[in-house]
Amino acid sequence: MTGALVEFTHHDHQDSVYTTRIGLIFRKTLTITAEGLQWKNRFIHFNDIAAIGWGGLYPIYSFIPTGTIYCILLQDDRDRFPTQIVTRRKSVYKKIVEQLWEHACSRLMISLLVGLQHGKRYRFSSAVIDDRGLYISRPRLLRPSEMFYFTWDRVDLWSNNGQLFIGQRNGLFHQLPYASCDNIHLLEAMVSSAIEHGYDQLSQLLK
Repeated sequence: MTGALVEFTHHDHQDSVYTTRIGLIFRKTLTITAEGLQWKNRFIHFNDIAAIGWGGLYPIYSFIPTGTIYCILLQDDRDRFPTQIVTRRKSVYKKIVEQLWEHACSRLMISLLVGLQHGKRYRFSSAVIDDRGLYISRPRLLRPSEMFYFTWDRVDLWSNNGQLFIGQRNGLFHQLPYASCDNIHLLEAMVSSAIEHGYDQLSQLLK
């Protein structure tokens, strides 16, 4: 059954926890196991995933909206090019994302938080963060850009039209597309949780 949970189905790596067919004409099988994801004759181990992104795209042709396309991008340590999964079926998209959160995202977030705890900085597209806050640069005409730093208690998060906005609502902020920027959902989850708990360091989420 398309999009249904499948039990006791044998695959090359181990029993699947979810399988579905994706595509309108040339349909291909996507299989997710506890170890990884099988797509287009390639198996991606969850432990090898280094970057992940997903979101809805809203293409318009001749000024006419054509509906939402859901896109998932996976980048692993073994391949230069990301694996892309595209579907128009929201139920399939949500199920894949649910499995990725369970099997890959938690590990990636812990790795990021440990790195922050040890003094690392991370770049998420144009945004750079450290354990205590966010860096935002403001371009200046004929002069080097001016750098600003905001601790987490001064940072706002909001989303609109498939993008995460992080910074200050009435000031400087970064605009980060969910579908095409690596690990934006992880950034949002870490920062929103730290702000909610009143933490001044993201690594306090490890406690």
